[in-house]
Amino acid sequence: MEELLSKIYDRIVIYEKDCISLGTEFDQKVAEKLEPMKESISEDELEKLKELIYWAAFLEEKDGFRLGVRFTLKLLMEILLPEEQS
Repeated sequence: MEELLSKIYDRIVIYEKDCISLGTEFDQKVAEKLEPMKESISEDELEKLKELIYWAAFLEEKDGFRLGVRFTLKLLMEILLPEEQS
């Protein structure tokens, strides 16, 4: 299931309008936070830092998606098939 959710995220979710909009906001926030560093580190170091930030964010977004799907499925199971209470 993990692989399927990963494929869904990589091929569908990241292209959704909401995801693109949030990505644009994230780009702006990263640029704002890194702006002061332009004077203290090289352009190469700045690019490596950006790559690290974007890679970490991508992995966490993907994990968040998988976690959200799992939670939603568990919630639906609880609603549709409640355990018998004594």
